[in-house]
Amino acid sequence: MDNHHLRGILLKLQDRLSDNDRKRLHFFLGNDIPRRIRDDPSLSGTLSLMESLFDQDKINEYDFTFLINAFNEIQCIDAAKVLKEQQLRINQTINQLNHQIKDLENEKSTALIKAGQKFGGTGGDPFDDSLTENFTCSHYLSGIIIRNNGMSLDWIQFPYSSSYNQNSVIEAKVHGIQEKGEVSRFLLEKDEKIYKIQVKLSNVTLYWQDGTLFSTILIRGLQIFTTKGRASQSYDHVEGDVFTEQFDGYTLAYATGREGRYIDQLQFYWYRTVVTH
Repeated sequence: MDNHHLRGILLKLQDRLSDNDRKRLHFFLGNDIPRRIRDDPSLSGTLSLMESLFDQDKINEYDFTFLINAFNEIQCIDAAKVLKEQQLRINQTINQLNHQIKDLENEKSTALIKAGQKFGGTGGDPFDDSLTENFTCSHYLSGIIIRNNGMSLDWIQFPYSSSYNQNSVIEAKVHGIQEKGEVSRFLLEKDEKIYKIQVKLSNVTLYWQDGTLFSTILIRGLQIFTTKGRASQSYDHVEGDVFTEQFDGYTLAYATGREGRYIDQLQFYWYRTVVTH
């Protein structure tokens, strides 16, 4: 019900009120309305009374219990009954909406796959490791392969293991431009999953091909934390802001993002943990 609908009901209700009903209503609500309205129990005065209750938010399109109680007190049962029926319909509608919202929240909280936050900027081209050849819904992110230059993250590669065959590992493509140097690997053990990640972001200044400068946000560090209490190196030896992501009841599934010369963006997807008894 909207405000206009309630006003329409109150207008129709006026035909059910006798002159004595109006006088009793104005007297009963004397402390809640201005004296000039209290002393005018005409149709015009009663409409002004209703307007005053709207202005004070004593009644609105969702709750007019205040007016129902007033009609009950002055023994105007017919008017109270009409408003009670309308209030009951509104309460039922609100309860249905609340149940629908709770159902949606429950579905969201128990979703098999949950999308995490997008970390980083919007430069580069999109990538999605779940599109890697032979990747299935049983595969999960099982480590980090990175150039260990002791400074910032310039390229990264994620291996994926299968829940059904942990000896079967596939590697997604390298993200960023892979340069020569010492490679560091952090790989998960059997029955080990990633439950938390930390990402470091930095606003950096780069050059376009024509030599002009521009600022952008890049992924400069990444650290993963496992269900066996282990953690990878932080790979974040530059200044930046660190963000943590984890979801109760979920472990890391796969990575998506954006890449170019560097890693512009990372977004992780998470699998709901299935508990077996």
